[in-house]
Amino acid sequence: MPNVYYSYKIAFPTYLGAQFDASTTNLSYQIPAPNADGQPLNLTISFFSPITPTSTLRQAIPASYVNVLVHGDFDIDIYMDVNGLWVSGDRTSKIAWSMNDVAFRDVPQLRTWEIKREEELLYTEFDDRAEWGKLLFSGPSVLRFTKIPLSRC
Repeated sequence: MPNVYYSYKIAFPTYLGAQFDASTTNLSYQIPAPNADGQPLNLTISFFSPITPTSTLRQAIPASYVNVLVHGDFDIDIYMDVNGLWVSGDRTSKIAWSMNDVAFRDVPQLRTWEIKREEELLYTEFDDRAEWGKLLFSGPSVLRFTKIPLSRC
């Protein structure tokens, strides 16, 4: 088996600004290339929801759809963190987690995590967060990527 060398570079993105209207917020960033002669990568995180543009907390709470758009010629890893504070402001609440796959013709298409309070409190808030409802976080059950050349973006 040949020796394989992997090189990693961790870099902070440059914030390029936000664009928003009544239904969408786009947060744009630029990530430097891993080598000196490469071009930077542009990343846009798009929230499709009615939000308050000046509050990242309010942007995150009702984020009904999150889309990540990447334009560049090097690979990056996208990490999103979900915890119980998305469904309760009370850190002592018991949170119920479950996961299931949605299949089409017996082939799993989506994997969905469902997060909610174990005992929901209808129309109650704690620390400015609703204590009822659930968060569904879905993604492909198998990673599928489409690389689009920069000239087509």
